[in-house]
Amino acid sequence: MINPKEEQNVPPIKTNKNNDIKKIIICFFLSRLLLILFIIIKQDLSVFELYDSIHYINIAQFGYIESQLYAFFPLYPLLIRTVAILIPSYHISGAIISNLCSLLSLLILNKLTKDKTNNDLLMCFVFSPILAFTSIVYTESLFMLLTLLGYYLYKKDRYFLSGIIIGLSILTRNSGIILWGSIGLDMLYRLFIKKDKTIKFKNIVIFGLISLLIGMIYPIYLYIQTGDFLKFATVQTEYWYRELGTPIECLVKDVQVLIRGGKNFILNIIIFIENWTSLIFAIILSIKIFKKDKLSSIYIIVSLICFTTTHRNINYWLSLSSVSLFRYVLGLFPIYIYLFDNKKESINKLIYLIFILLSIFNVILIYTGFFLG
Repeated sequence: MINPKEEQNVPPIKTNKNNDIKKIIICFFLSRLLLILFIIIKQDLSVFELYDSIHYINIAQFGYIESQLYAFFPLYPLLIRTVAILIPSYHISGAIISNLCSLLSLLILNKLTKDKTNNDLLMCFVFSPILAFTSIVYTESLFMLLTLLGYYLYKKDRYFLSGIIIGLSILTRNSGIILWGSIGLDMLYRLFIKKDKTIKFKNIVIFGLISLLIGMIYPIYLYIQTGDFLKFATVQTEYWYRELGTPIECLVKDVQVLIRGGKNFILNIIIFIENWTSLIFAIILSIKIFKKDKLSSIYIIVSLICFTTTHRNINYWLSLSSVSLFRYVLGLFPIYIYLFDNKKESINKLIYLIFILLSIFNVILIYTGFFLG
């Protein structure tokens, strides 16, 4: 029998947290090997110019020289232009920003989930189905970093800094305003419903104003240039034939595209399943975590509503109406915080496997030029 005094002197068991993080960071770099492989195969940097990437590069190089470019918010191109001062390649500068932001997001996510067994969770983030978009010249990584960091600072009651970061997220994507509103509602709930003495009304004012002052920079610029504060939205209709409607209408349009058939029929079925399964998964997750984290739950739900009420005109575009849905859904940071918020190890492993398989599948599709939004 162990003497009670001896038991008290037993040193605490040290965790291998640092070693685990090192392994995950190594896996992060391994996840980029496919990108390197495609660059070697193509022997050029065209992999960075997929889809909307060329628009961000053009803005970084020349500014908003065409009205259709107003659809793209300025922070990411501005960062590309800044880095390109040191690295004389806009393609490489954009790729560096995207991959660095993705790695920093991983470290912040680790801090937010350090009370959980989070190795598999972090690996799901590394090998997310939107892996390709976090590797190339796209805003996914920057937006994820800013929303994660803004949320983290808010949870630490750093309202002023959180306001600055959320404002920058709005300058990256218009959907940053959803997190701004969600945090604002959460602050009001804490102050007036929960009677939380750790928050004051001035904190709400500080957070709200600093975020809006930063986030409104681009709409004000658009108004000066075009006379339209919302030109970033109206240009989507003018050039990309986006329409407003209900989520049901979006689903019906997708079914109509599948009925048409065509050479991409099988791939469209897979993407259809991926889009709508990820949406259903996010809805279930948001309901499940509502009592635990109302802020995250509201952020997910409102985001999903917004994502499914703007559709592509399928008479103009041959792709699914919901073509970009999965990357928007899986770009919501609370999903990765609460992804394994259950005790069933078998379900966790299944999710882990699905994420890895989808990430590889999507990487191959995207890098070979198949349109996924």
